[in-house]
Amino acid sequence: MQQNFALGLTGNEMKLSGCDCSLSMSQQHHGREARMASGALKRDVVAIHRTWDFHWTFLPGKRQRTFDGGLGRDDLENLYGMAVAYPAQTLTLEVPREDGTTESVEAQFVAGSWKEKLLQRETSLGSVYDLSFSLVEVSDTRARALLRDMSLPWYTSGVVAASDVVAAYRPKGATSLANSYVNIANPGTYDAAPGVAPSWAVATGWTFDGLDDYLTTGIVMAGNDWTVICRYANFDTAAAFGSLFGWTADTDDRFMIFLHYTGNQPEVYVAGDYGISADDADAAATITLTYDGMYRDGVLDIALGAGTGTNTGTDLYIAATNIGGGAVFPCKTDIIALAVYDTKLTTAQQQVIVEAMEEL
Repeated sequence: MQQNFALGLTGNEMKLSGCDCSLSMSQQHHGREARMASGALKRDVVAIHRTWDFHWTFLPGKRQRTFDGGLGRDDLENLYGMAVAYPAQTLTLEVPREDGTTESVEAQFVAGSWKEKLLQRETSLGSVYDLSFSLVEVSDTRARALLRDMSLPWYTSGVVAASDVVAAYRPKGATSLANSYVNIANPGTYDAAPGVAPSWAVATGWTFDGLDDYLTTGIVMAGNDWTVICRYANFDTAAAFGSLFGWTADTDDRFMIFLHYTGNQPEVYVAGDYGISADDADAAATITLTYDGMYRDGVLDIALGAGTGTNTGTDLYIAATNIGGGAVFPCKTDIIALAVYDTKLTTAQQQVIVEAMEEL
């Protein structure tokens, strides 16, 4: 690598070492397709994102041991660890141009790209490594998809342990209504079941009529460390009520969300706490509910204090709230996907899951 690249948080970029470093760059074209009335397929390039592959065959661990003062392996590991712990945090890569100027690119490590081998331990140069990783340009969510390990399911996306997933339902893309009920994270356990069956279509998932359609799950959410993420569409914003999912036993023992209730704004009731959004409900969005609050498309919308109740839990219903075994406040909406976790996901974790769900 003959030219100087730099990497770090914005305003704190530091030079990457040229110690026995090779570099390659590739471009990925993101586009959209549309079938014209003539039958012709039109393809448009929406964005182009670059990926840089760095490989050092002899990189000291300490920066002071590199011949050019560039970042050592230990400095790079710190940056990589921060990226894993905080997936929403991006870095700035300073890319030299041929005319001598520098381009600043918002970038992040590609999931699973870090590869290293210890070559020498505690020599005069300290420890020395063979190290490689990739950085991808991330100007929007199309590129952020590269940060996830795409070989993993959308409901873990490389940021949540499979053991923390209680249930995952993906009615959109299922092969039949019966197949759409299957808990794809743990088939046969906590499969959804019709109280009153919604209609279903492969392109839209479950469609609930807002009258009496709802699903049961058998999931009893005891304790206060739970997360539910639901992507919905075509919510009837003129409806008087609409519980997207939930259950309640009493005023200190509950976990439920209304897209509409006393007004046009979402309201949530969790344990002994309550909150209402400042903004009207969206016709389509991805909602996350934890004991700390409600997030809309990955952004905190309603903050909660986790309440005062100690939840014992009861069966979680979808598209209605379970009150004493009865489905109350049915919701007129399509549900594309829904996942339940028996842990409180961090903001960074649930943002990655939300992005994955929005691509389903």
